[in-house]
Amino acid sequence: MRGMARFGTRAAMAACMAWAQTVAAQPAPITTGDTEVFSADVVIEDSIVDAKGAVVETRPSTRFHLTRRQVDGGIETEITYPTTKLYAKGPLVDPRSGMRMVYGANGVTRIYDANGALLHTIEMPPPPDADPEAAVVFTDRDVRRRRDALQRRMGRASGRLGRHDRYVATEGEATTETLVEPGTMLPTEVNVVRDGALAERNQLAYARMPGGRWYLARQRSEHAMTDGSGRRFVSTRTHLNVSGSEGR
Repeated sequence: MRGMARFGTRAAMAACMAWAQTVAAQPAPITTGDTEVFSADVVIEDSIVDAKGAVVETRPSTRFHLTRRQVDGGIETEITYPTTKLYAKGPLVDPRSGMRMVYGANGVTRIYDANGALLHTIEMPPPPDADPEAAVVFTDRDVRRRRDALQRRMGRASGRLGRHDRYVATEGEATTETLVEPGTMLPTEVNVVRDGALAERNQLAYARMPGGRWYLARQRSEHAMTDGSGRRFVSTRTHLNVSGSEGR
């Protein structure tokens, strides 16, 4: 199980990196005081599909509640795991059930058990699932800045594909195609080709928040497996029940 979890984390990280390299990440809006700036229920679902897209293996889904708040001038991230089973059917309970992990702005992490008792206090950075880029908020007023950052990295758009602007850049053996919604300058698809074959595909969908803002509502990533079978590892991350304070 641990190996499977590490594999899923690597795939999710690679997808986030492909997206983050495409456009400069915008920090979530911050207000003064001890204030919640972003909150969402997060669901991560992993599977393996064959060359035709049929699911051949599924992994236990990961669910948790993510909260980011401003505390003492910095951002504190909290992850709470619900009491749940690994699979809908069966006796196996997720060992993280009910646990709460608080990643302080000072780099100190506090881990609590399901009863609220403090188990550990350690120095460690937040995991990829708690990274600000994994729940980033974009504002309408930063459209020009996103366009400039994208063009610095990939040059001007090489044309259009449907209603999207198409950007293409080659670095080493990898060619990256990025499709961008021109009105918001947010990427909706990132494809990476290596040795003439599609190695990665990342599809991104956004939803509206109050105050002229967008958040990444769903991200689906596919990564070709290296065993020559044509199979792909698929990871989907969804943010539900999203809320957040409006920046000033």
